[in-house]
Amino acid sequence: MNKQQRATEIVRTLQKNGFQAFFVGGSVRDLLLKRRPKDFDIATSAKPDEVGLIFNNFHEVGKQFGVLLLDFPEGNFEVATFRAEDTYSDKRRPDKVVWANAKDDVLRRDFTINGLLYDPVNKQTFDYVQGQRDIEVKVIRFIGDPLRRITEDPVRMLRAIRFKNQLNFQYDKDSYGAIRKLGSEINHVAKERVGQELQLMMADSNRLQCIKDLDRLGLLKIILPEVDLLKGVPQPEQFHQEGDVFDHSLKALGALNKDAPAFLAWATLLHDVAKAELVTLPANQHGRIKTEGHASRSAQIAKQILNRLRYPKIEVESAAWMIAHHMSLKDIDNLRPSKREAYVLDPRFPWLLELHHADAAGAIPQDLSLYNEALKTYQKMKVDHEYEKKHSLKPLLNGYDITRELQIDPSPIVGTLLEQIRDKQLKHELTTKAEAIAWAKQQPAKI
Repeated sequence: MNKQQRATEIVRTLQKNGFQAFFVGGSVRDLLLKRRPKDFDIATSAKPDEVGLIFNNFHEVGKQFGVLLLDFPEGNFEVATFRAEDTYSDKRRPDKVVWANAKDDVLRRDFTINGLLYDPVNKQTFDYVQGQRDIEVKVIRFIGDPLRRITEDPVRMLRAIRFKNQLNFQYDKDSYGAIRKLGSEINHVAKERVGQELQLMMADSNRLQCIKDLDRLGLLKIILPEVDLLKGVPQPEQFHQEGDVFDHSLKALGALNKDAPAFLAWATLLHDVAKAELVTLPANQHGRIKTEGHASRSAQIAKQILNRLRYPKIEVESAAWMIAHHMSLKDIDNLRPSKREAYVLDPRFPWLLELHHADAAGAIPQDLSLYNEALKTYQKMKVDHEYEKKHSLKPLLNGYDITRELQIDPSPIVGTLLEQIRDKQLKHELTTKAEAIAWAKQQPAKI
């Protein structure tokens, strides 16, 4: 049994017990669009206690709002009682809910395309908000008064942008106007919820258009003011004829592969974010625009932004590492062998290459020569590393060997010796443990 079959069985079971039950929301929309739904939410006339008597495999995730989560091998299924809602004092949840009928339940929802009910048992669709028409004409439209829908829960503005671009739809005129008018309402939304919506946008292949829509709807300067500040920040014309730093950042974002993960998309969007505060203009026409130290400072600002949006630490650190190193590919050949090995074989390095490629592809004139050279270096070192692993080319000595054989206490000297021995091993100048010990004993006491 697949997920849709299980959801249909839940609906059938509720109907056999005398209750109305339907698929509702995104699953109905996706089925009509011939897309595979990720989840199936179910709306029913059964109250939470009644649902609990029929199914014993549930969690009370929002019983006060009529929501239970049913657990099955195929996944989790949200079952919600038809309800109508009162005011939203916290800009997220209704202050009061009352059990209602199917039509009233639909009328409280966000968009017409998410307000359809489908009975999978009897193969019937129920449409109280002209959602089918809006799917046909590809329009995102709030149900009822868009101003009210937004003030109830301002995160719906971000959802409108996300759905519009994921589905390649357009905004309804009144819905578009309401978002532009009430953009500041997003300040009432918890940063974590804003972050969740932005993360879904950045993980989508239409991420660039989402950022552009955030900008033209007035939300970018509220949510990501650091990015908005990049507008008008000049760049050296010989390297960046595409426009200001904001233009370049968007072009780089658009140059990413469509399936790029969200943390790479964030690293790309924010890789030059410090240039707004670091830019210095030339004293004369022969000088050059400079943004010294922008890579490391951009990494710091990116961490502040991504932490503000409550993203997982590993994603924040990975994005910051890539940003901090996005200007360092030119220095690979100057690194000592052991340092070069650690840098190029870092598991984040392939993502760094993708960031560098997007950075170069987002510039006019476009120059991918450094990317191509770094890619060759990475591929060669990866092959060499696999060969070394296969032939057990392990480090010749460890810290204990050094302190014992040289009869010295643990200190930074030990680490320096190990690095130098590893360099010579990679150059095949030292091939045995005995050779490494002999070489180490010949070194001065202080290196």
